[in-house]
Amino acid sequence: MPITFELREDGYVLYCRATDPFPVHEFKAAFIPQQQYLDQATHKLHILLDVTHHKSPPPGAIASARQTPVWRHPNSGEIVIVGASAIMQAMTTALSRLMHYDRLTLFPTEAKAWDYLRRIIKESQTQVDKS
Repeated sequence: MPITFELREDGYVLYCRATDPFPVHEFKAAFIPQQQYLDQATHKLHILLDVTHHKSPPPGAIASARQTPVWRHPNSGEIVIVGASAIMQAMTTALSRLMHYDRLTLFPTEAKAWDYLRRIIKESQTQVDKS
């Protein structure tokens, strides 16, 4: 399977790992579980996408990526991408700007990505505790 999903951090992070080859029809099929996880979340659900083993997007991926539920779902939190090639970084950053999505961050390592997400989760839980 070119993409796998796993809930982590007590349900606050949807960990996704994409590997090559990753044809566009499987890319689009991945939107279904994304939607399901987001619909079931009772809080912001952050996405950590590890593309370390996925070096180039399939043809048609950029046009299809605009349809992913993570851009618009009310439960969508931060999107963190790890290990993106230079071309994937450029394409993803451009797409997030087109979608007016300002919660996308790229990291070279998974460790740095987890540090960032854990800080975001802790801050959000602290805000909930104060209310």
